[in-house]
Amino acid sequence: MAKSKKKSIKNEEIRIKLFEQIAYEIECLIEDGYLQAGDTLRSERELAKKLGVSRVSLREALRYLQDKGVIFTEPGKGSIVLVNDMSKFKKYFTQAVKLSQIISLDLMETREVLERYNAYFAAKRANKLDIEKMKEILHKQYEAFLNKDEEEEEKQDLEFHYAVARATHNVVMIKVFSSMREIMEKNMKQRRVVTLENRDNAKLSYEQHEEIFNAIRRGLSDEAALMMFHHIQTFLEVLAL
Repeated sequence: MAKSKKKSIKNEEIRIKLFEQIAYEIECLIEDGYLQAGDTLRSERELAKKLGVSRVSLREALRYLQDKGVIFTEPGKGSIVLVNDMSKFKKYFTQAVKLSQIISLDLMETREVLERYNAYFAAKRANKLDIEKMKEILHKQYEAFLNKDEEEEEKQDLEFHYAVARATHNVVMIKVFSSMREIMEKNMKQRRVVTLENRDNAKLSYEQHEEIFNAIRRGLSDEAALMMFHHIQTFLEVLAL
């Protein structure tokens, strides 16, 4: 009997971690702007399929979010998003960045360390939704490249890297990268003249993203990490010129 009880406790711990992870992924969708206050979530069947989880675990996650005041579930109508902003950590990171007067090369070196591991774990953990999102972003980046829309290229470039971070399903890694977004956006605008305005660099950025994506899609973690490392290194060299 004691043996059986120990097993059930272990299963309970795993179950709790799972519904909290599902809740966190829904919070990320809100934080990123894919879901807005007043939006109704997809049906349980559709959402469970998209996230690759059971409906039982999804229901627990939705109850958890309702208790936190993030959503409101109305019988017969579904779950409605109540809030827009899920991040406080971002504000503190941005303030720290301003105080330290971080420069482009420092930022890229930090990304070099963080993002190679993002790619590594993304290749191990990406689900169908993650792969679909990266594929969609790459399509938008390519369209922007063809149209020489540098502003859109910048946006999709950053979105791709964030999608890779999201695909790690590591709460801390996602939060750290999310918190860096504002300074990364400003940095990209400042450095546009030596990056995207050079159309060879713009093309190379897209091609390297595509290679990283294919490695992640195929589950090649070491290859994905190495390609991400080379990608960041390429643009470190560009910035150093």
